Amino acid sequence: MDSISGEPDYSRPANPWFRLLLAGFLLLLVLVGFGYCTSQFFSTPDPVVRIEATEVQEGLPRFVPIPVFGADTEGSTYGVWIVVTDDQIAGYVSYGETGCHVRWNPVSGIFSDSCTEASYDIGGSRTTPSSGRDLHEVIVRYDPSVLGRYVIDLEYIYLARCVANSIGACSTGDDDEKISLPASQISLVLD
Repeated sequence: MDSISGEPDYSRPANPWFRLLLAGFLLLLVLVGFGYCTSQFFSTPDPVVRIEATEVQEGLPRFVPIPVFGADTEGSTYGVWIVVTDDQIAGYVSYGETGCHVRWNPVSGIFSDSCTEASYDIGGSRTTPSSGRDLHEVIVRYDPSVLGRYVIDLEYIYLARCVANSIGACSTGDDDEKISLPASQISLVLD
C-alpha cells in the first residue's frame, strides 16, 4: 500500500511512445531528404544550354563547347556553333564527317573540317564536292526574358542530308531524321 500512497518514483521513465514517435518521424524525414537529394544528383540534367544574347554577334558564329559530346584526337571539345543572321538563328554541331572538329574561319567566312578539305558556308551547307553532307543541326531559339539569351536545345541532333560519298551518320530520307542527345561521346553515335 505504501507504493500507491507514497512518493512517486521518478527513476522510472515517463511514457516513451511520444519520444519514439518523434524519433521515427525524424528518421523518416532524413531518409526522404536523402532520397530526394540523391535523385536530383543522379538525374539527367536539362538538355539545354543558355547563352547570353550579348555574347553572340550577328553574322559571326559563336562556339559553345558541350563537354558531354567529347573531344577529337587533338583534344578539342566538340560543341555547337550558334549562327545568328538576318534571316536565321541556327546551331550546327562541330563534329565533322571524319570525326575532326569543324572550325570557323573568319577570313574566308566558312566552316572547315580540320582533317579534310570539306567546307561549309555560314548556313551549314556544304561548299565543296568532297563534303558528304551538310552540318548536323540542333535547335536554337531566342528567349527575350532576362535581358535576352539564346537557348540551345540539345534533346535532339538533326542529321544532315547524305550525298553519294558521305561518311558516317546522315539523313537518307526526306523527313528530318534526328537522334537523341547521346549519353556518351558523340563520336560513338555519329560515326
